[in-house]
Amino acid sequence: MLHGATPDAGTGRAPRVKPTSPIARALAFACLLLLPLWPAEVPAAPMSVRYYYTSTDAVRYGYYYELLEAALKASVPNYGPYVIERLVAPVSSKRWNLEGIAGQRINVMWSNVGHPDLNEGMIPIPVPADRGVHGYRVLLIRAERQAEFDRIRNIEDLRRLSNGSGDNWGDLAILDHNRIPCRTAPTYELLLPMLSAGRFDYFSRSVLEAPAEMKAFGSTYPDLAIERRLLLHYRFPVVFFVTRKEARLAERIRFGLETMADNGDLKRLFDRHFEHSLLDST
Repeated sequence: MLHGATPDAGTGRAPRVKPTSPIARALAFACLLLLPLWPAEVPAAPMSVRYYYTSTDAVRYGYYYELLEAALKASVPNYGPYVIERLVAPVSSKRWNLEGIAGQRINVMWSNVGHPDLNEGMIPIPVPADRGVHGYRVLLIRAERQAEFDRIRNIEDLRRLSNGSGDNWGDLAILDHNRIPCRTAPTYELLLPMLSAGRFDYFSRSVLEAPAEMKAFGSTYPDLAIERRLLLHYRFPVVFFVTRKEARLAERIRFGLETMADNGDLKRLFDRHFEHSLLDST
């Protein structure tokens, strides 16, 4: 019963308060004041993750695509939902780096640590995505020249031959420091036909890359093969880089990778992709 009201005669019930009564107006005003204090819960917007993708790159980078998504999934309880946007476009390695630093079309990429521009212009994630194996290198050669490579005994012998490389690849400085001659091209897609045509003598490839590349492209270039004796090695780990404009995304990817490293998922994924490649390279 409202304060100050008297029961209707014969019913014992409180009379209905008219909407125009001072009490009704006061209650309505009070409710209006309370409404803004209880907003509806708005779900967090998914975090946008953008990277380049091409069908050719899938041969070399399929593992990194899958690893990135696995790291993002591992971080969902701590960082919420995400959405992946694949930008399908063939680009040179130089253009890829510039786009990653700009952070507009793509905001995450993976590369070796031999790029000062990426180390300074992006946020490197200090978890080796390749488990440190990328620096073990075998050579793709014209199969008919194996006997010539059999006669190589030291670095001086190797210096008489030329390597093929992308013109912005991170190990160019390493090879130059060791006086290894290189012939370069702006895109990866040009290098296998150049090797086949004899434009350079060999193509240094990671032990993670060479078997997959020969499986994918061997029918197109049947004259090429993995050299059987030589192995180069230098420190050349692959890591993820994130645009400096999105520090929380960098934090998220690092959390996901470290979680996978701790629970063994990173090694299991690596082994699933590369166990056979490593056996084929040895």
